[in-house]
Amino acid sequence: MAESSFLKKLSETTVLLGDGAMGTELQRLGQTGCPEACNVLCPGIVRDIYRSYLDAGSDIIETNTNGGNRLRLGLHGFANHLWKFNLRGVELARQVCPKGKFVGGSIGPIGGLIEPFGEISRQNASDIFAEQAEVLAECGVDVIFVETMTFLDEAEIAVSAVKRKTGLPVVASLAFEMKNAEPRTAWGNSVAEAVSRLTACGADVLGANCGCDLAQMVVIAEQFRASTTKPIIIQPEAGLWPWTPELIKPHVERLLRLVNILGGCCGVGPEHIRMMNELKQKLKL
Repeated sequence: MAESSFLKKLSETTVLLGDGAMGTELQRLGQTGCPEACNVLCPGIVRDIYRSYLDAGSDIIETNTNGGNRLRLGLHGFANHLWKFNLRGVELARQVCPKGKFVGGSIGPIGGLIEPFGEISRQNASDIFAEQAEVLAECGVDVIFVETMTFLDEAEIAVSAVKRKTGLPVVASLAFEMKNAEPRTAWGNSVAEAVSRLTACGADVLGANCGCDLAQMVVIAEQFRASTTKPIIIQPEAGLWPWTPELIKPHVERLLRLVNILGGCCGVGPEHIRMMNELKQKLKL
């Protein structure tokens, strides 16, 4: 199989900029309820959010489909709208994404506990992830983001399903917590364990999003860098602590030198991506 244009670009570029949050941007603009429904009910707002990140300097925009699997849509009564919501999420991104930049299909947690801790079988979970991944691939994304995973087993199932069903590049991103000054998933997995297991199931890019502040994300990025030669992604959140330029500049500069993709999660908006882009240009990265 020929190398994807996304992986080729990643190998040729020091660091690519991702985008920021979608959910908190929708909330800021007064949209509540099922975020993926906005792709159909208020497409102009979703398209404008995509465009705002591209204008700020993002090289990759993620589709508004993080909760677009059948189980999570079903919690809102929209299980039968999976194709429509995912399709429109990709179409709106494609309408504004210029040549040379990329659309990532966002896949988040399944929305329930997988065996042995819950009632969802591993096969059922795999089928649910594969279904959404197939739709996103058919609709034309360049890469799949499996992200905000707190359960490493679930991330493995999702990555394996995406690879099996689509063959697209996969970014695998976990949410970590700091426990005794060491990053661990909510289930106690270390960065090194995550690298080993996600590499084995075929992830092309590894990293973390959400959960931790910028200073903690630097520690996480350093551990990923020490554990793998694969590209690294870091997307911190901004919802629980101040993102003033003076506070974050040293951490952003450090992350830009450590990672291959830098973006943001909850609370991170276009203004934050613009700051990252300005610092990236200043550092000539």
